[in-house]
Amino acid sequence: DGRSFDAPSRALIQQLQERQIAVYPVPLGSVNPIADVAVSRVDAPSSAFVGDIVPVNIDVDVAGAVPGQTPTGRVQLVDATGRVLDEKPLPPADKPRVTLSSKAEAAGATNWSVRVALDQEDLADANNQQAVAIDLVDRPIRVLYIDGYPRWEYRYVKNLLLREPSVRSTMLLLAAEKRYIQEGSERIAALPRTQQEWATFDVVIMGDVRAALFSEEQLSNLRAVIAERGVGLLWIGGESFTPGSWASTAMADLVPFSFGSDSTTGVSRFTEPVLMKPGAAASAFGVLQLADTSATDQTWPDALSDAKLGWPKLHWAQRVERSQLKPASEIIATATPTLSDATKTFPLVMTMRYGAGRSIYVATDETWRYRYGRGEALTERFWIPLVRLLARGSLGRSGKPAMIEASPQSPLVNQPVRVTLRLLDQSLIERRAGEIEASINRAAGGSAGRVTLRPESQSLDTASVATYTGLWVPSEAGAFSISPADPALAGLDLAANVTVLLPEDELRRPQTDHAALAELAQATDGRILTAAELANLPTILPNREVRLLGTPDVETLWDKPFVLLLMLLLLGAEWIGRRLLRLA
Repeated sequence: DGRSFDAPSRALIQQLQERQIAVYPVPLGSVNPIADVAVSRVDAPSSAFVGDIVPVNIDVDVAGAVPGQTPTGRVQLVDATGRVLDEKPLPPADKPRVTLSSKAEAAGATNWSVRVALDQEDLADANNQQAVAIDLVDRPIRVLYIDGYPRWEYRYVKNLLLREPSVRSTMLLLAAEKRYIQEGSERIAALPRTQQEWATFDVVIMGDVRAALFSEEQLSNLRAVIAERGVGLLWIGGESFTPGSWASTAMADLVPFSFGSDSTTGVSRFTEPVLMKPGAAASAFGVLQLADTSATDQTWPDALSDAKLGWPKLHWAQRVERSQLKPASEIIATATPTLSDATKTFPLVMTMRYGAGRSIYVATDETWRYRYGRGEALTERFWIPLVRLLARGSLGRSGKPAMIEASPQSPLVNQPVRVTLRLLDQSLIERRAGEIEASINRAAGGSAGRVTLRPESQSLDTASVATYTGLWVPSEAGAFSISPADPALAGLDLAANVTVLLPEDELRRPQTDHAALAELAQATDGRILTAAELANLPTILPNREVRLLGTPDVETLWDKPFVLLLMLLLLGAEWIGRRLLRLA
């Protein structure tokens, strides 16, 4: 088929030419091949709340497309009945990435699927669809909001959380002397101190509050539940204490950027109003969709980008340079100056993963100004999806005694895969072993080996989550399932699915490479043959038969006397040598 990642070398071509070996390829396939469009990967949250806008990221692989004739069609997200929940055009690229989203409506396991509907014929239809498994939970999101003073942003966010039926909130205003005013739909007796008390919340919102109001133990325990139990952390920057006062605390690692030289605030501030615009990560996370639901493709209102209206301008915002972002940070929203260079953009809403949880930092407290545009609809569409995004981390671990994960989920052959097992139930933690074996099984059946998981640290006796890790290096491609083989974990239905890919898989492009075959034939003085010409090979291929003139003289040796004498002499010499050396 002409497909090879090891192309014929120049030395091989010269050797064929020197030996006068001509290559006559017979291409099996059309000169105008049909492209193969396949859904290569689907990335979606494993768990979500009912009412969430669930983002589904789809990687599509387009193989064998003729330049200038890229396949066209639509990528669709459909439910079990075949109803299209969301769709977008297939981008013109070899490996396009599309993000679709839909609101979760009913609790339980979903039966969504992703498919590619093409406008022309496809080489193989079996790889155009993949299932999407999401566990939807119908329970309130538990939010703890702590701020230092009743600024405008606090008042609006507080009212949004109180009105939202899917949220149970607790709001605290901490004074300098550690006294607090408590609001919200639920009350607490005191500030959380232990990991168990922090873990009762899905999301912790930290406003412009002094870090010194918390003890070192409180902050260390909060950091632990974010990293181990997936609790979400939402920072709302302020003029006084956030993020500057947190620079020397245990929570500094959860800020998505490094602190600047300003010892008071940690970052500088804009001296002019700015406009907020969605960043590159907004679509992938399914947030910042502030436009009306009636809009088909537009998710961000044009009015929010018009400085002439006045009300979309944020008059106070912290200026975070892109060079300050940590390597794992992603930009959800950007800030654009309205008076100076409008071509420059600065991170305004940033996020990063931290262990099992996620941290989001909002570098402004003036989204309440959007009320002048459409009441509180815009601020609600801004804040509630951010809270829901952060809550999914703890949801994926709530109610589960243990979890097993593999990273990356789509490795290449011989690429190490990190397997992580977390014991969340106290009874499992107490009877844990020094090492835990995990079995690796092929999806098609059969064992592919085992991996040993060892404790991540020696301080497991004081940790609320016991973590075991190990490395597995796959030696073959295919779909695999990794599950713990410990009898204590049997029956918990723990499994991590991994799809191993070949780094240079010729089967990813099944179309015949006619150009490569023609080039090889021309270089060796051969030519392209069609299937119909195979019957005429004796007349087409060069005749290299060697013919001898005259009758050859044939004389046998087996019946000659000197051959018999030579055999006897050799045998006699061997016998005499053995007798002299006294050999058997």
